Amino acid sequence: MTIGIAAHGPAAGRAILSSLRAVEGFASGAIGGFVSVAALASDGQIHRAEIQDGGATALLERDRVAQAVLEAPSVVLMSSGPNRPEPLSQFTPAATGTGLVTGHRFPNNGGPDGRSLGEAVLAAMIAGASPRDAAEAVVKANPGADAGLIALSADGSVFAADTAFLARFGDRGGITRESDDETARVAILHNGIWPSESLAPLLAELILGAMIPPAPIAGALDLRAGTPVVFGEEAGIVLSDMGAIETVLLIGDGEPRGPWSCGSGYRAPVWRSGQKIGCCLDEPFLVTEGRRIVSVNGRPRAPIRWSARRPGP
Repeated sequence: MTIGIAAHGPAAGRAILSSLRAVEGFASGAIGGFVSVAALASDGQIHRAEIQDGGATALLERDRVAQAVLEAPSVVLMSSGPNRPEPLSQFTPAATGTGLVTGHRFPNNGGPDGRSLGEAVLAAMIAGASPRDAAEAVVKANPGADAGLIALSADGSVFAADTAFLARFGDRGGITRESDDETARVAILHNGIWPSESLAPLLAELILGAMIPPAPIAGALDLRAGTPVVFGEEAGIVLSDMGAIETVLLIGDGEPRGPWSCGSGYRAPVWRSGQKIGCCLDEPFLVTEGRRIVSVNGRPRAPIRWSARRPGP
């Protein structure tokens, strides 16, 4: 039926739209039609983009998204099939300097006080409630409403919740995720879109990946056959004082094997003068024999990119 997305981080608008465009290429169901976007810029102002048909793909390809939306740090979006009631802004309520609301199904429907559920969440945030408190209060007060809600504040706090009625739907999906460095986060709710179980985790990963720049490459290390191997409790690469690879550390009990296929693992640390100075960005396919490297990616040597950032979790 619909998908609602909220994201906070660098160029969140570009991240949401480019990632949704990628998903539109393979997902089926209530997707690729109308899109309503609300963006909260760094100066607190609200900017919008919308389209009735063609989805994020059409919005981007027809150049209907302002730079202010693409570069905004806080953005929400709602999308579904084509030709929804105007104004499309009713699906993404927003308040200058406060926050944004989206959701899925019918958060535009009026509640007991005459306001839409989305507007009720936004009003609570304007009054000082956190996104969690605002969204939880509205879904608890309207358990029979056919709606899910996502609230995003100007400081990047985000919370998503479905009503008790909607929680019974078997085709719904959703996720809330934060980047490892806690500088970016995303929340998604959807239903009526296939694949229903894996869509939200995949889309969240795409959005976070688009907001967080890749690790800067400090250089490439030349790993060669014949390099000594030391087995222990941690994998990694040890550099000489001159910056060349001196030793490869591999996890093992210390007993030489051979020939043996292995890898250094995820973001193996780079050591120099007894200090961790970064991590490997590549994990080569290694073959060892005894206590030496025999081949690197099937060749006598290969470059290993590394970053000066510390290894992440």
